[in-house]
This record gives sequence, C-alpha cells and structure tokens, in this order.
Amino acid sequence: MKMIAAGTLALALMANIAQPRAALAWGDDGHKVVALIAQSFLETDVRKRVGALLAADTDSLTAHDIASAATWADKFRDSNIGGARLKTRQWHFVDIEIGAPDLDKACFNHPPIPTGTVASDGPADDCVVDKIEEFAAELANPSTDHEEQVVALKFLLHFVGDLHQPLHSSDDNDRGGKQEGICGRLQSRKSSPLLGHRVRQPTRN
Repeated sequence: MKMIAAGTLALALMANIAQPRAALAWGDDGHKVVALIAQSFLETDVRKRVGALLAADTDSLTAHDIASAATWADKFRDSNIGGARLKTRQWHFVDIEIGAPDLDKACFNHPPIPTGTVASDGPADDCVVDKIEEFAAELANPSTDHEEQVVALKFLLHFVGDLHQPLHSSDDNDRGGKQEGICGRLQSRKSSPLLGHRVRQPTRN
C-alpha cells in the first residue's frame, strides 16, 4: 500500500512540478514515511524543485523538509487558522458508500472552483479526489502564484497519503472509520505507534 501511495505521489510530482517555468489516520509518522518513499522516486531536477518550494515556505506549522511538510495539512486544519477546520476537513477523505458506490455523490458533484479563486480557497464541500487533481493542476501551471504553489505541494503531499488509507476512501456509516466497533479498533491500531512494531505472521502447522 505504501509503495502504491509513493508511486502515485511521485508520478504526480514529476508530471506537475517538473515543468519549464521562470487523516490523522496514518498519523504524522505514516505521512512522513509515504513522503520519504515518494521522494526516493523523484528525478533529481524534480527533487530540487520540491526542495526549493519548501525552502521558500514561511509557514511555521511544520519544518520545511518533505517529510514534515507531508503532515502540514493536518496541522493547518487543527490550527483552525482562518476557519481552516470547517474549510478543509472534508478534503481529507472521500466517503464512497460501500453499499451503493457513487463517486459523484461522494465528491459533492465536483463543485467547480470559482473563476479567479485558487484551489486552497475552493469550496469546503469537496473530496480528496478532486483536491488532488486541483492542486496537481496548480503545480503544473507556470502562472500559479508562488505562495499557492507551496500550499498546493503541501496539500498534495498529504492528500495522496490520505487517499491510500482505506478508511478515508469508503464509508459504511462509521464516521470515517472512527465509529465504535471493528472499524474503530482498526482505525486506532493504524495510528503511528503501530509503525514501530513488526506484525507477527501466523505460524502454519
């Protein structure tokens, strides 16, 4: 799963940043691992471009290396700066109903970004699938404001990790996997502490 996430993110970054131009589900550690693996897939020029964008970041919520930047979207949401909690909380997942899957419905019928508005100021009712596409498009566009490019990169780093967390991409009326029961227990077990332990394989008789 992490390799799929890393490959997707690497492809997005290579396709969209290397252009000629003048949940807390994983926990912080999980998002950092995804970002670092993705970084290992980046070509040298793309890695330099990513590093330059992050080095120019003036935000103080996280450090400006790629691993730390991958945790920024959660930090920004939880800080509630400028109403960030209400504004961005829906962007971290897509609730595709297991019993009746409908991506259009899960993504609020894909609301367009108003003309002259950047993706980071887009509609609050949107999903992680749409936001990945929107932020990737901004990174691909040489005319995107530099500050928005930095924000788009940080959201993209985080959201690709979110999308590959199963409980962020399906819904069984369980509050994103946090409802009590087996889903809730699975959600809690997938937080950062689990990354520090090896999963023991069952022995075969």
